[in-house]
Amino acid sequence: MTLVCEIIVAMTGCVSRGVSAAESSKGWRLGWVDKIVSPDALGPDEVSQLHCPTLGVSDDRNMQAYALIAYTHFRSVKYVLYPVPSTLSLVAGERVRINLLDCTQPLTPL
Repeated sequence: MTLVCEIIVAMTGCVSRGVSAAESSKGWRLGWVDKIVSPDALGPDEVSQLHCPTLGVSDDRNMQAYALIAYTHFRSVKYVLYPVPSTLSLVAGERVRINLLDCTQPLTPL
């Protein structure tokens, strides 16, 4: 958020499109797409960052790609690999909302 937006939010009392403390405790985070990876190009490093490692790559049959999502956690950047449904088109740099605790929750673009 730019300084101008922060000033406007402070003056008007508007709420930015962040994640509330209650949502955060349920696993929701805001992040951004670092890169898009096709299923056949997943290497060991990417597979180790799968959002739902118990599912495995082969179980996500309706996925056309995976998005490496970056998010902040206590001032450090963390990464998670999230399946992208074939009905969704994402590009690097796009902001998304993810759930780190519930594998059934899809990522959603902002």
